[in-house]
Amino acid sequence: MLAKNKDLSTTEEEALINQGIADDPDTFELDESFFACAVKAGTADTQSIVHAVRGKQRTPVKQQVTLRLPENVIDYFKKGGKGWQTRLSHTLEEYVKNHR
Repeated sequence: MLAKNKDLSTTEEEALINQGIADDPDTFELDESFFACAVKAGTADTQSIVHAVRGKQRTPVKQQVTLRLPENVIDYFKKGGKGWQTRLSHTLEEYVKNHR
């Protein structure tokens, strides 16, 4: 963090800023693939942008719900990384299939 009234040259300040960016896990360098998918604002409707990035939903039979689950359940599925909601859904589907 920069101290108040600290006299830094432009090079030093730039280095501190770049180090702060590099240390932040939520930042990333925008590359050519990012800009290849970019759409100029106001030229396409939201739905077409969503389909261009995500694609059409394969099985449009799911229903969106809000569900409160114990923290340990959520932690268990999140520990597996990306796709935790899909794994949770598959687990619930398997349970229903085996308990009919």
